[in-house]
Order: sequence, then structure tokens, then C-alpha cells
Amino acid sequence: MDNAINNNGDEIIAETAESSENELDEVNTEKAEDNSEVQTESDEKEPAEETPPKKKIIEKIKEQFITIGYEGTIVRLLISWIMISGYELISSEYKFNTFEFFNEIKMVLYVLFFALIFAILTYLRNSKVDKVLLFFSSLIYGSFAIMEDNNFYFSVGVCIFMGAATVYCVGDWIKFQFKKCPTIVIISIFGLAFTLFTGLLTSFLYIRHLTPCYDFGIFSQMFNYMKETFQPLTTCERDKLLSHFAVHFSPIYYLLLPFFYIFPSPVTLLMGQAAVIASGLIPLYLICKKYNLSNNATILFSLCYVLMPSMANGCFYFLHENKFLTALILWLVYALEKNKWVPTIICTFLLLAVKEDAPVYAAVLGLYFILSRRSISKGSAVLGISVIYFIVVSYFMSKYGEGTMAYRYDNFIYDGSGSLFTVIKAVILNPIYTIYESFDEEKIKFILQMLVPVAFMPLMTKKPSRIVLFIPFILLNLMSDYKYQHDINFQYTYGSAAFLFYLMIMNYSEMKPGFRSKVLAVAASSSVLMFMCNTYYRSDGFESYKNDVKSGSIEVIDDALELVPKDASVAVSTFFLPNMFDHREIYEFESTQYRDSVEYIVLDLRFSSDDFSVDDYLNNPNFETVINEPYNIAIFRNKTVSNN
Repeated sequence: MDNAINNNGDEIIAETAESSENELDEVNTEKAEDNSEVQTESDEKEPAEETPPKKKIIEKIKEQFITIGYEGTIVRLLISWIMISGYELISSEYKFNTFEFFNEIKMVLYVLFFALIFAILTYLRNSKVDKVLLFFSSLIYGSFAIMEDNNFYFSVGVCIFMGAATVYCVGDWIKFQFKKCPTIVIISIFGLAFTLFTGLLTSFLYIRHLTPCYDFGIFSQMFNYMKETFQPLTTCERDKLLSHFAVHFSPIYYLLLPFFYIFPSPVTLLMGQAAVIASGLIPLYLICKKYNLSNNATILFSLCYVLMPSMANGCFYFLHENKFLTALILWLVYALEKNKWVPTIICTFLLLAVKEDAPVYAAVLGLYFILSRRSISKGSAVLGISVIYFIVVSYFMSKYGEGTMAYRYDNFIYDGSGSLFTVIKAVILNPIYTIYESFDEEKIKFILQMLVPVAFMPLMTKKPSRIVLFIPFILLNLMSDYKYQHDINFQYTYGSAAFLFYLMIMNYSEMKPGFRSKVLAVAASSSVLMFMCNTYYRSDGFESYKNDVKSGSIEVIDDALELVPKDASVAVSTFFLPNMFDHREIYEFESTQYRDSVEYIVLDLRFSSDDFSVDDYLNNPNFETVINEPYNIAIFRNKTVSNN
């Protein structure tokens, strides 16, 4: 019975276990079915909740923006835009400011290359590379745009855009520093490039017979007289034999005489003049070193110097003693900065020898060193020597020469005295009138032409003593109503430019490192753009020279001029006069009173003129035709005047 119970119990237990397993299987099956149903329902719902393709793309772009950074993406987009736009501008046969330019752009290629550049930059993902590319692509794009249209105010706008790009791109990440030797080499290359660019282009104008009597023929003849007699004589400056020193007292010209003696050609004067201006890089370098500026900064200052539009442009009004001012003022600055007596006195007298108004520049430097208490004794010496020199030279020029040209300040000489002391009195008595006379549309443009290339750095000072260094800029460029004194294409800017660079160096040395590196970089980029605007177009002279050589017109005129005896008196058209520099008695045909009494008449037939008609001499029995090359040159001998 017990066995029966046990057997029944085992069966019950077995059945219970089997039942439990079956129930568990059923539960698992139900759960699986439930999960399957849930999955099925989920699968059925998924297509209804799927994100639209557009949203997916936007989300991916957002993720990409976050991954590579918003700033980096914007910069690379900007670089891509500038680079493809620059390519279109450079490659197009139309100017960028014409509708034809727009119509020529192939949009598909434009977008394709834009995307390609952006993709490459995104793949590289290098912020330093981005900044370098942004800076140089912007500079190249702006430069080529200005080459196509060098409107000054448009160029100022490009400078503003370039300035913003420069401020962003330049920073402490630039670690590379030039050593001393490479720095000197680079600055020397700048000087050589300036000399060749300016000297060759002005020389080509002379060779092409396109330099006028004023202001090149007078100096070409003067140097020939200096070579033969050591006296600065001319016949064409005032239509009579006269010392040039009666007009402008400029003994500094004798520094060029040895070179002219060895190479007696007006080309020597033009190349020498360019070299004199370039030589200002030497004292500029030394002043930068005196203020402990880095080699990189010194290179950028030198770049600003050679690209300053007024430096080259003034040479295209040919030879003037003013071109010595920049270098000599900077040499005097360096001598005063070094606090050395002998160099200071030597440089002072060299500067005074430039011209009768040069004492103004020396006196201002002396006054600055007194007011700033940097060297009261030497500043006083320079100031005193300058004042005495000016009084003595002005007296002798008034008595034996043609005066000091005070008429250029007639707008200040209220008493009609013709005295420069009245100008000083007028400024003191009525200072607001000085401001009134110093600012008008032309003069504001001139101010921008001088200060934009240097990023207004000369104005960035807190030291009142430095204000006196603006006196030459105000007095000699802005106050006068003589229009050429506030025009960068003439010779009256060279002294003021030296003071601007001196102010730049001093102000820069006191700025905070981060700020000053940016502002100097802005100055350098602005100098490039202002050079492209105001000066680069003159490089067309290279091509014009080639064309004239090819046409043979230069040779025709040169051969004709050789037919005139060097000892004969000649009235010659203004553009031919410098090419006859070695004739002892030459007069400008357009202005001379001796047309009927000279032995030879030389006429320029390349340009129409109201001053003469070639037929007046061809049909005149008193004149013999020596040569007549239509559209080039005609030479006539006056049969009524004997050749003594």
C-alpha cells in the first residue's frame, strides 16, 4: 500500500512537473507571440515615423558643422567664394564691373569648383592654412580688381575689406621669424626692385622722347654745364643763361655729379634719383633696430616704404632735389636717436643743402627732440642752425635770385607783404582758418592717399610732443593752395613721408604685441593695394617702350636730332628738349621769346598743337628744311641767323 502511495506520488509529481513545463512553454510561446506582435506593430508603424530625406540632409550638415566648427566652415566657404570669384575675374576677357562679365560665368562650373575647393579645405581642416589662404586669396583678388579699375575710392573700399580679413588672419600663431641676414637680403631686394621699376620706367619715357623741359630738360642741361664748368647753369629754365641756384638753392645735386661725369646721360640722373629714394631703406632699417623691432616688423616697414604711392609717383614728374629729403631726414633722425654730435651736424647740413625750404624739416626735428626732452642740447643745435640757415639763404635768394616762392601761401599772406613771417602770424592769430584752408575735397583725398597705405599708424600716439612732427605735412602739403603740393604725383611729399614713417616706428614700438602685429599687417596689405591703385598702371610703359622700338620712331627722332650742331642755338619742342641736354643754348619752343632769333627750330609732330604749324616753316623762305619726318619730327635752319 505504501508502494502504491509512493507510485501514485511519483506519478503526481511527474505529472505536476510535466504540467508546469507545459504551462511554462505556453507562457513563453505567448510571450514570443506577443513580442512578435509588438515587433510587427512596430515594423508597421516605422514607415509612418521615418525622417524625411531633407531633414536627414540638414541634420547631417548640422552634425558636420558641429564636427568641423562653425567658424572654420564659414571661413572655408569664404575662401572658396573668393578663390573661384578671383579665378573668374582673372580669366575673364571682360572687366568685372560690366554686365558681360556676369553673362560669361558658367554657373555649373562655378558651383562645382566652389564645392571642390570647400571639400578640399574641409578635408585638410587646418586653421593655419585657412588663414593663410584667406589672406593671400583676398589680397590677390583685390589687387587684380584694382588693376582693372583703379578708381581711388573703390580701392579704399577694397582696403577696408582687406583690413578686416587681415585682422582675422594675423595672430600669435605666426611663429616664424626671419634672421638678420635674410632680413637684410629681403630689404635689399625691395630697394633694388624699387630702383629698377621706377628708374627704368622713367628712363624709358626719356628714351621715347616723352620727358618735358619742366622738370627734366632744365636739370639735364644743368648737369651737363656742371660737368663742363662745375656751375649749375641752364638756358631753358628762365629763357636765359641763369644759375639754377637762383631759383632753388640745392647744392645737394653735386652728390650726383660724379656719377653723371662717368656716365653723362640723363638716364644716369633718373636711375640715380630712384636709387637715392631707395637708399632711405638703410636709415629706416637702423631706426627699426634702434627701437628693437623684430626682423619681421622691419621687413613690413620696408615694404610699406617702397610701396608708398608717393615714393614712385613723384619720380614720374622727373628730377627734383626733393627726392633727397626722405633719406636725409631719416639719417638725421637716426643720428639724433643715437645721440651723436658729429653725425647729427653732418646730417643737418646735408639736409639743409637740399633746398631753401629744407630748414623747416630740420627745425621740426630739433624742436621735437627739445619738447620730448630726449636730447635738448642737440635738438637746440639743429633748430638754431636751421633757423640761421633759412634766414641767410632767404636773404641772398631775395637779393640775388628769384625769391623763396612765398606766393604759394598767398592764401595766408593777408597783408600782401609776400613774407613767410606773415604766414606764421596768420596761423597764430586765426588758427581755425588754418583748418579751413587745410581741408577740402582734393586735400582729403591726398590725406587718404598718404595715410591709408600706413593704416593711419602715425596718428596712433598719446604723446603730445609728437604732434610737432605733423608740421611738415600740414604746413607744406595742406596749408598751401598751390595744388601740386598736395598731389602724390609731384615732388612735395618726400619730406612729409619721412616724418610719417618715423611716427609709425615710434608708435608701433609702444603698442601691445597682439594689436601692433595686426595693424602693421593691415598697413602692409593696404600699401600693396594702394600701390596697385596709384602706381602699378605705370608699368604699361614697358610695353609702350617695346612698341616704339619696334615701330622705329625712336631711332628716327634720335637720328634727326643728331643733325643739329651742338654749338648752335635751338628752340625745341618741350618733349625733345631733354634729349638735347648737351647743347649749350637751348630754349623751350612753346615758351621762348627767341623763336625768330635762334639758328634752329626743332618741332615735335607727334602731337597736334595750337602753338605752331609746320607749314609756317615749310613755306617760309627764311627757313631751310633740314629734315621733315611726318608725324615724328621736323627741323628747320634759320637762314637769317649765322652760326657763330
